[in-house]
Amino acid sequence: MQYLYLALAVLTSGYSGVCYKRVSAGSRSRADSALMPVIWFVPLTVVFLVIALATGGIDASAGVLLPALMGGIASAVCAYSLLESMKANSYSLAIIIVNLSFIFPVIFSAIFLHEKFHILQFIGMILAVAVILILNVGKGEGRSTPLALALAVLSSLGNGLIDFSIKIQQNSMPGEGEYSFFFFTYLFATAICVIMYPFFRKAGNISRKKSEDIDSKEERDRLKFDRKFFAGTVVPGLLIAVCNGVCFFSVSRLTGWMNAAAEFTVITSLSIVISLVVGFVRMRQKLTWREIVSLIFCAVAIVCQYLNLI
Repeated sequence: MQYLYLALAVLTSGYSGVCYKRVSAGSRSRADSALMPVIWFVPLTVVFLVIALATGGIDASAGVLLPALMGGIASAVCAYSLLESMKANSYSLAIIIVNLSFIFPVIFSAIFLHEKFHILQFIGMILAVAVILILNVGKGEGRSTPLALALAVLSSLGNGLIDFSIKIQQNSMPGEGEYSFFFFTYLFATAICVIMYPFFRKAGNISRKKSEDIDSKEERDRLKFDRKFFAGTVVPGLLIAVCNGVCFFSVSRLTGWMNAAAEFTVITSLSIVISLVVGFVRMRQKLTWREIVSLIFCAVAIVCQYLNLI
């Protein structure tokens, strides 16, 4: 069953990035980016509430609420900063930094949960990082501002903290309370986004009032919230709900089977392999030295993690 959860985590983690990019295209302002995550947070809140009630009720113990609060804050911050980052950075650069998020739960687990990992696992992690850089660095897609890079790093940290909050919850309550944990996580995330929205909307209005060009009808129409354009983001937003729900739930189920180094390095490496294979088969991409080296590094990275499970 663990291999099924591993496959689900790999497949859903890879596809969600494309959906985030489509949603970010519909964001016209920071206020939009703050509110749009509600599209996938609300359905996930409802789904996990129903499952929790059907499997014994809501668990509101500290072992559930505290990690869920961390996960909710991290989810809201990650979603907002990722949408803003994809508007300000090239897609490749945003994906590079976000994909490096697997490092954070490993570091946090070692420091705060005293989780140990083998030297081979560390080597595998370095190879996975090298693959991400090999595939994306040097493509010449333009430069980013310090603020745009900071947003990408913040989204990567937020994603890593989501994974770490799952580790904390399962470490304190192995095999228990996970449905309630995800319910409260997405409930908190929804509440934070709703609170953030009027703040960013007000800040945007203040900045626009200071502009001398805002009086033109053309400029007002450009800044006006376009409901039809926003509706085009609902479908990819719901796909994000499916991807995030399946991915993070699968991660929680894998926590007792793998340590953080093995779990997140294997998921990252397999996601890269699948992306490369799909590119070769479906998109007929050329096989360059980058892809060849990356496939070899990913294979070695996975083997390094698997040796720890034998």
